[in-house]
Amino acid sequence: MIAFAQYRPLTSTGIGGDPLVSLALELHHLLADLQDARRARAGQASPKLEQMRQMAERARNYAAELRQNQPSTAEVLAKIAARLELLRAAAGEGRPLKTLTLRAGRQYESLAKLLREKATTQGVELPTLKPRNYARNAYHIFSGFLGAGLYTAFPDRTLILWICGIYTATMLAMEGTRRLHPRINQFMVDKMFGAIARPIEAYRINSGTWYGIALFLMVWLFNPLACICGVVALGVGDPAAAILGRRFGRHKLRGHKSLEGMLGFAGVATVVLLAFLLLTPHAELVGVPFWRVLAISAWAALVGAVTEVYCEPVDDNFAIPLVVAGAVGLFTC
Repeated sequence: MIAFAQYRPLTSTGIGGDPLVSLALELHHLLADLQDARRARAGQASPKLEQMRQMAERARNYAAELRQNQPSTAEVLAKIAARLELLRAAAGEGRPLKTLTLRAGRQYESLAKLLREKATTQGVELPTLKPRNYARNAYHIFSGFLGAGLYTAFPDRTLILWICGIYTATMLAMEGTRRLHPRINQFMVDKMFGAIARPIEAYRINSGTWYGIALFLMVWLFNPLACICGVVALGVGDPAAAILGRRFGRHKLRGHKSLEGMLGFAGVATVVLLAFLLLTPHAELVGVPFWRVLAISAWAALVGAVTEVYCEPVDDNFAIPLVVAGAVGLFTC
């Protein structure tokens, strides 16, 4: 019987410690593998069928043992078992796994949240699922250029504040609605934003809302050039860090953040931001020599790259544009 009133001490790896922590870690590794865009295809998960069966059986057993004393934990475990069975059936039939892994990921995040709240993970990190998602990367880039393009085309600060305010109010209203209505939350996470959502966003404020708040504060506090640098640095640098960090990351700086990812952020953001500033009109850059524009671009990119590594637990879609805009504002004042 699993005694939740008195948890056993955890080891540094979690092996031999709380059985639910071990299950959560194993589930994270499985889903991270399946959610990889290159692997979540029909037939690619067949070697994991036995692992899924065993994990589902363990989750069901734990749920049965905890049903009386820990009903909320038992409910999550039962859902995990059901999701694993669905994944196993789909993998065995060679069907696509993307939607099923997203939903199973939501249950993992729910279990991880419960375990963190019960303070049962001492010495063990239960990481957030951040699968490779090129649709999310593309959305990042689109959002960055959309924001920068709007401010370039319509440099009226009051108009941009209204646009940012309406967007932010809409996102906050959606946050409130989905918190009050679980079915709406499920629809938004699975259907409306399913292509770009992360599983953890079913349980916390999503990145789009944080981005909207950052945009409003940024336009309110800083000059147009600083704001444009903030959104472009985030828009192109964050996807570059994710893609290059996954592919080449060997030297870890903090958590899953790597030196290679940080350098990728800085390099790509510098080049793209330099090109954008040179090819679009900006009153602050009239008569400014090339080396000065290059220095502004490199400074914004470097600040954004460092912020991306060290801003957690603050959402990077909030921290990066604000910190970059503030740094560029000081640099150009």
